[in-house]
Amino acid sequence: MNIAIIFAGGTGKRMNTKAVPKQFLELHGKPVIIYTLEQFENHPEIDQIILVCLSSWIDYAKKLLRKFQITKVTSVVPGGLSGQESIFHGIDTAYRQSQDKKDIVLIHDGVRPMINQETITKCLSCVKKMVMLLLQLLLLKLSLLTVTMVRSEKFLIVLIVLWQELHNAFICRIFTELILKHNQSSAMILSIQLC
Repeated sequence: MNIAIIFAGGTGKRMNTKAVPKQFLELHGKPVIIYTLEQFENHPEIDQIILVCLSSWIDYAKKLLRKFQITKVTSVVPGGLSGQESIFHGIDTAYRQSQDKKDIVLIHDGVRPMINQETITKCLSCVKKMVMLLLQLLLLKLSLLTVTMVRSEKFLIVLIVLWQELHNAFICRIFTELILKHNQSSAMILSIQLC
């Protein structure tokens, strides 16, 4: 399944839009956010859309979704205090809605409506190719290396960390999740940088 997270949690401070956040400003009779959502709505490979929005504007966003017949939006979730926190809320929702650890998640800024079908297709294709390469490299690395990490104080080892407890993390905007559960309370999310 391919899930698009559209984050639109900003208030438009830099644009000085006091009455209406920039994602809801109208351009040729449509709010900017709708132009963005339509690109993902109309893409044949996008299965679901998660919209991250200012909590005080969620009801208005839902009205827009109905008015403009945006049907792939499965969740409208409140944003956070920052763009990063808003994206995290979207990723958390995608994780809960995910049906397979091979699901692909694309993250896009709701006030960037100039994305097109070709770009979305290329991103999906790139993720699929890169995941296969990454898995091969990861398996090769695990089969060839044993890593011991230590913490030292004044040249004395005070802590030995097992390599199984270490996790690589890459911050990115387009990624696929490979979730390796160690137990009920912990999971590793491996994501790959593409753009």
